[in-house]
Amino acid sequence: MTEKQRIARVELSPFDRGKAVDVYCREFVCSAAGKVQGNLDAETADIKGACKVSGNVNAVILKIGGSLKVTGDVKSELIRAKGAFKVEGNLTAANLRITGATKVLGKIESSEEIFVQGVLSCQSDIVSAAFNLQGAVNAKNLLRASIFTADLGGRSAIKYLEAERIRVTSSRNDSELVVKKITAKEAYLENTVAELVEAEKVIIGKGCTVSEVKAAELEVHSGSKVGKRL
Repeated sequence: MTEKQRIARVELSPFDRGKAVDVYCREFVCSAAGKVQGNLDAETADIKGACKVSGNVNAVILKIGGSLKVTGDVKSELIRAKGAFKVEGNLTAANLRITGATKVLGKIESSEEIFVQGVLSCQSDIVSAAFNLQGAVNAKNLLRASIFTADLGGRSAIKYLEAERIRVTSSRNDSELVVKKITAKEAYLENTVAELVEAEKVIIGKGCTVSEVKAAELEVHSGSKVGKRL
């Protein structure tokens, strides 16, 4: 059985009515309003216009400068999302870099790093080796990473935050992280509102309100409020 050969290049532009079916190519470009009916499988995919994919997306490199909506799952080694990106299924990427607005209805998995300088919204779990936040995140369920670092750039909300090491800082007074439960080995927090923080070592910095802390070592900034200490 012969192996299916990739087409060298597929471009959706105003000249070809911007439509394609089950794309399998080395290079995919959407430079205008375009639609892929079925799956998109490419070595590199560059979304410069507005693109809709009614199936799954599989790409080594996926770049979104315009807008991309995917009704299925997305898998990629590297995703650079500068524009508007919506995934109705699951998203899997070694590296995910967000400087625009990304919304995922399924789960997000990253084997290396998720970097958010824009806005990330996820309706399910987020699991990553490293999570670096410089914008805002809204995680409806669990966010788990080995290392979680945040320089808050707005209001963020995470239901459950788990990491070996957590460091949350804020240079803006209007920035805030709201969490139901934080679990870590070491946690440093600023501008954080949490119901429960549980770690071996906890430093509560400026601008925090924590209902309950369970820690072997605990330091609390004079301007922060901590309820029950265990």
